[in-house]
Amino acid sequence: MCSSDLELDFTTDSIIRLGSALLYNPKIGLNYKDEVLDFDARTDYNNALGISVEGNIHFPNGDIDFALDSLALTYKNPNFTPTSGSLRQFIWRNEGQAKIQLAKNGILTVDTLHIIHPITNGKDPGNVDAQRMSIGGILNGDTVNAWANFPSFDLKDIRRILPFNPNAKTFDYTKYAGRVRDLGLTLNGTLEKPDISAKLFADSLTYVGEDENTITFDSNYLNFSYREQKLRGILDIHVANVEANGASLISLKNLKGGELRATIDSIPIALALQRGPEFAADSARAAKQPLSASIRAEQFPLDIATPFLLPFRQIIGTGDINFTVSGTRENIEYAGNASIKDGALLVASTNMWYRFGGPITFAHNALTFQNDSIRNSAADDSLGAATLNGSFTFNGFDVTNFDLRLRSDRIMVLSEAAKESLPDAYGTVTINT
Repeated sequence: MCSSDLELDFTTDSIIRLGSALLYNPKIGLNYKDEVLDFDARTDYNNALGISVEGNIHFPNGDIDFALDSLALTYKNPNFTPTSGSLRQFIWRNEGQAKIQLAKNGILTVDTLHIIHPITNGKDPGNVDAQRMSIGGILNGDTVNAWANFPSFDLKDIRRILPFNPNAKTFDYTKYAGRVRDLGLTLNGTLEKPDISAKLFADSLTYVGEDENTITFDSNYLNFSYREQKLRGILDIHVANVEANGASLISLKNLKGGELRATIDSIPIALALQRGPEFAADSARAAKQPLSASIRAEQFPLDIATPFLLPFRQIIGTGDINFTVSGTRENIEYAGNASIKDGALLVASTNMWYRFGGPITFAHNALTFQNDSIRNSAADDSLGAATLNGSFTFNGFDVTNFDLRLRSDRIMVLSEAAKESLPDAYGTVTINT
């Protein structure tokens, strides 16, 4: 029996092109000795993402056993400034050695891979403050059994570990604060017909609006599953307390105790990580099966929708909702009603407040507005008002027609406040329709 040793080092300051990918300054080190292959590789992918991996490979009984000592993905923060408090770079790396095995029978096993992301630019001995997640699983042909777990994380830390533009409207989601715990994801079944589940809990969340009014939520949870080609789940959010720290156009005393519950009893849908010969038939069958879902809310604050509605800088008020979806995906039936109380919104483009409220009806696959009111704020024009009537007609999830009518003898659409957002076009403009 004989053995051989091999050592290979490759380093270049050039760029290697692989299709559309550019690998900058690649480095590869290989050392094979005593039936163990040590490896060390690193490069910059498209001069943006740094990739480095170090470890060794054993070959017992024809299997391939990877031991990852170091795995790191590094992305420079394009929005970093010394005074922003943001991270210079985003780094995802392993904590502790990870084991990966590719057996000779084709089974791929990932033992628990612990991944961390620092949330400070300085040293953090023991990675005490780092964000953590763990993944693992087995892939056997087209059968998968995988999981991911996030023990807990603060919502305010998300902006520190993902490359968000701090000037983007979507960055407003950082007005949410609080700790999420026990976020778990599982993936089982086959690649053609997977079973998926997701759950999380948040004992206490807060939302701080632009006026510094603070809404606290407690006992919040999400539990969704996709099994037997049906989506099911529930989302529950409960308002624990409201604290008025600034001026507000509406009364906040009725917000405490508000709740929103979204329930999916069953939505048939064919999802596949790898489409097989039965996918087309599964999709056609799912479209004909009955579905059922609902959203119910009572005295629920509209403020929390602000980060997701780009035309508005701020939305306040409460909503009562009783909305159901039934039928099939080929013939969806909407039903229910909603009402908005003490609503107010700040239009981003004109920097103007408007009061709004009234009933909304869901019936005959149409969303109907019936004499809903829109008023100027008292500071702009106490007599400025309009009524909104009309509807949006749906076919399934698509809007097929809409007919909206705004009637007003007098409503202000532009004011001196627009100078902040429209420095070249501002002043008092009042219209009637």
